[in-house]
Amino acid sequence: MNKKTKQTLLVSISSIIICGILFFIVNIKESKAFIKSYVSKSLIFYTENIYESNYPLYSYFFQSQEKVPFYIEIVDSFIPIVNYVTEVEKEVSWYENTSMSQEIVDKLEEKNSNLQESQVADNTNSTSNQGSGEENQTTNSVDNHGEEQIIPSSEGADNVSNEVKEVSLLPIQSSIIPKIQNLPTIGGFTLEQMQDFEFLKKNLYVVDSKTSITENELNPKKLLAKDLTIKGDNTTPQILIYHTHSQEAYADSVSGDVEDTIVGVGNYLTNILTEQYGYHVMHHTGIYDMTDGKLDRDPAYNKALPELEKILQENPTIEIVIDLHRDGVNENVHLVQEVNGKQTARLMFFNGICRDTNGEIEGLENPYREDNLAFSLQMALTTKSYYPGLLRVVYLNKNRYNQHIASRCALVEVGAQTNTVEEAMNAMPILADIIHKVVGK
Repeated sequence: MNKKTKQTLLVSISSIIICGILFFIVNIKESKAFIKSYVSKSLIFYTENIYESNYPLYSYFFQSQEKVPFYIEIVDSFIPIVNYVTEVEKEVSWYENTSMSQEIVDKLEEKNSNLQESQVADNTNSTSNQGSGEENQTTNSVDNHGEEQIIPSSEGADNVSNEVKEVSLLPIQSSIIPKIQNLPTIGGFTLEQMQDFEFLKKNLYVVDSKTSITENELNPKKLLAKDLTIKGDNTTPQILIYHTHSQEAYADSVSGDVEDTIVGVGNYLTNILTEQYGYHVMHHTGIYDMTDGKLDRDPAYNKALPELEKILQENPTIEIVIDLHRDGVNENVHLVQEVNGKQTARLMFFNGICRDTNGEIEGLENPYREDNLAFSLQMALTTKSYYPGLLRVVYLNKNRYNQHIASRCALVEVGAQTNTVEEAMNAMPILADIIHKVVGK
């Protein structure tokens, strides 16, 4: 056997062995998992950078010690994205996706029913026991603007306690501003808990893994003491609503119909705030998430900023700025809560705080950060009080998201792509009421 023949034979044998190994690897479940894991690790860095430069397109829930991943399919590989879920939400999700006995369902319904009855009894007793004079007069002044109060059927999945907490009225003589101190309930939070940084951080907020927050920035007592009411009158613009991502749509949105997108939801919110509450609202419908006719969300915030600054310069009386979005979640997640008999998309408030894990980010300042945090906190607690189960979370991210342009900027997520247009629209009268309760005179 000559040298050339030996080389040919060696190459042939090596090829057969390599092909055999590859066949073996590809056809074993554990090997597939290993390959996917390897590909995921190589892609996750780029995936995280895309999301960090944009706004999060995946689901955020309440922060807990355990990080539960879900997956986004990219190039036939499943990229894990960290998703924070409370024990209650995990339990509810399990119940919704598992075939279970009617006995378990009945127990859950009974627990929710008992909770609701307990809240009603507490509210009745607290109201009947109010004293006379100035203290009683302050209490009676709540909700004199005459809108109908919407009472949900249960506390829902937003109850973050492992046991039913006593719901109490805020003391009238507390240092909290009247809009907050007169809430009938605080969604299961006591006044002491509501003013505790560690408690709120754990039970109300999600802090992104690349972000940090301390009590110096998130001081509940200070934030709740801020008076955020609108100072001007409605003869000039007071509120600006816009959409950094105007192309966001819902599960049953009709392609090409603007009214079926987040812009249509913004139109409805504008009408309610204008016609029902009397505010002077500007709805800016500029498109910033399209480039050359294609969806391109990465540069949207940078593209929107000059136009927003121009609007505020031309309309200096604007005091409230709302960037209305809808979130992007796992297709198995449905962010819905029944309110007044209507299926309603759940809400999330979002703050860019210009802080990473090393502290303040140089060159990314926000002089209005404290007011922005006060705005989202007061709206979140108002939501928990009047509409239990509707609030998802207040999410904190290290970037800025153009929230440095005004003293009361709010980024609000209305449901997600798995919600229907109707569910999103049903949330607008509620969001308008929440805004009014915090900033209305």
